[in-house]
Amino acid sequence: MRILKVLLLLTVASYGSCCPRVCRCESRRKVVYCHERDLQYIPYGIPSDTVELRLQGNRIINSPSSMHNLRHLRHLRKLDLHRNKLTSFPKTLPRSLEQIDLNSNEIRFIGRDAFKFLTNLRELNLDHNDITNDGLSPTAFQNATLLETLTMNGNSLTSFPEMLPNTLRHFQVKKNQIETVSSQSTLRLGKLVTLDLSENVISDGVESGALGFLQSLTSLNLRDNELRHIPSVLPENLEELVLSRNSLRYLRRTSLNLGLQSVDLSFNQLESVEPGALDNLPKLLRIELQGNPWRCDCYLTYLKKWLHSIRPILSSESNVRCSTPAKFSGVTLRAMDVESLVCDVTEGSAFELLNATSMSFEFLFHGFRHSDPEYVSYFAFYGVLECRNCSLRDVVASQSALSVMELASEQRLETLNMVNGLQPESTYVICARTSQQSMNDVTIKSCTSFRSTEAKISGVSVVSGNRGTIPTWGIACIGVLIFGIVVVVMLLLLWRRYTNQSKLSRRRYSTHYSKASIVSRSMDNLHQVQIRQFNGRSFHQRTASTTTLDARKEFDVTIMVRGQDATTSPPSLDSAMGASSACATCSLNRNSDVMIARHEDLRHSWYSAHCATDLDDTGVYV
Repeated sequence: MRILKVLLLLTVASYGSCCPRVCRCESRRKVVYCHERDLQYIPYGIPSDTVELRLQGNRIINSPSSMHNLRHLRHLRKLDLHRNKLTSFPKTLPRSLEQIDLNSNEIRFIGRDAFKFLTNLRELNLDHNDITNDGLSPTAFQNATLLETLTMNGNSLTSFPEMLPNTLRHFQVKKNQIETVSSQSTLRLGKLVTLDLSENVISDGVESGALGFLQSLTSLNLRDNELRHIPSVLPENLEELVLSRNSLRYLRRTSLNLGLQSVDLSFNQLESVEPGALDNLPKLLRIELQGNPWRCDCYLTYLKKWLHSIRPILSSESNVRCSTPAKFSGVTLRAMDVESLVCDVTEGSAFELLNATSMSFEFLFHGFRHSDPEYVSYFAFYGVLECRNCSLRDVVASQSALSVMELASEQRLETLNMVNGLQPESTYVICARTSQQSMNDVTIKSCTSFRSTEAKISGVSVVSGNRGTIPTWGIACIGVLIFGIVVVVMLLLLWRRYTNQSKLSRRRYSTHYSKASIVSRSMDNLHQVQIRQFNGRSFHQRTASTTTLDARKEFDVTIMVRGQDATTSPPSLDSAMGASSACATCSLNRNSDVMIARHEDLRHSWYSAHCATDLDDTGVYV
């Protein structure tokens, strides 16, 4: 036993004797403390079996000689270099490292080979540096195949980093200037469990479906951004969603996931909740709604009833207070009666009749309210007034609208509207309702009436009332038709001009000649030959109307010329028989048709004046 104690003391003394003078070494845990020593370089002589090295709070810079003192530390697992003066990710770090802390340095660049040999790295802290998207190589993390935790808080990133390792499980990137999150950047992160994007400047920059790729994500923190809408397609396994301190105005019905257990919507600009938005959340355990300017009107009735049914999960119900209207300002929603939550009624004066005919009418609707939530839509329903001999003024304003009309149809209201398919000479009632109301809730106060005109006979209206005008869509159709006719006429004129120019151009080309291919009707001992196929050979014209041909002496050549009309005099023809050097000339009109004839039992051959030596003795050429 004494021998073991002596050996232990010798080991401790030996480890202590190897410890650098400026450091403190803990032999049992194999930890070396060199922090807060105002060091510029990593000291020499650190024990080779050191497992953890703490160098935080110095002035260590990027230096090959300084990092060289770490090479022999083959058992080093944890390296703490936070609060130093490093400007880039240090190179030649030991392969054995599993955890690196580079928090609060001056790092701006992380190159493509930064993690080339760090194949065992599992946790990396890069908080509070000056890393930008341009300074981060797209392939920087390609060798960090075991990295699970990465923190990059307080840097200068403007978009969600791409090409992060697909082994990542925890990622913090808060306090940056991130504006966008693309689908490409999240596509590989199927194992990510927690994501912190708080304190950025994200408004509408989350690409649709980008968060849906995070299939394993259970916690998402988007606190203190500029979101106006909850991102669409949240991860299906999400349990915790933090959206406090954003710019949300309304909570839509399709915003939240079924599996959510905790939702923080505090300190937004929420005014109302769409009916059904908080239904189907069976696992919900906590919800934060305080610090919002709630508008206590009919659009908050759903939230009032919902909170009453699940009160235990609301941690601060007393802080859910009305902001508007002014008469309810400061009153808690819990103290409000459902009957007090009402909206202003849209009156019939919101309709402005523009034009009425026997079958349709056109009108403007001015009833849209600025205070209405985005999810609210307006509808018009109309029908014939049941009382044939009375008007809408004879009906009590509080009476149900459906009780005085034969319902015809309903349509969504826009600023400019048109209703078709009416009966002539009938009094119609038209009423407005919101998507949060049913037809049974609408009273005559929200309605107005109009009368369709008498049907026209033979194009003449029997009633002189409101003279019908051509509707806007009819004018548009007529305009399109006129424009189409003009275009067709212009195209025909251009085609006619083009064909005329083409004919004129063909007459200016050199005359082509080719071998006759078809022999037609007989003329005594001659056959008329019509040329239908050309081989592309030609001879030159000396003038516009004179052509010279050579003929061999052993062949007779006859040229027949037919003018354009009967009044055209036949051109003169000079034949040269039996002399190869003589020429037969013929004066031709520009628009004449030329036909060639030959004897039945003779062979003929023509040659141009310019060495057309590729003719044979078996046919006639033009």
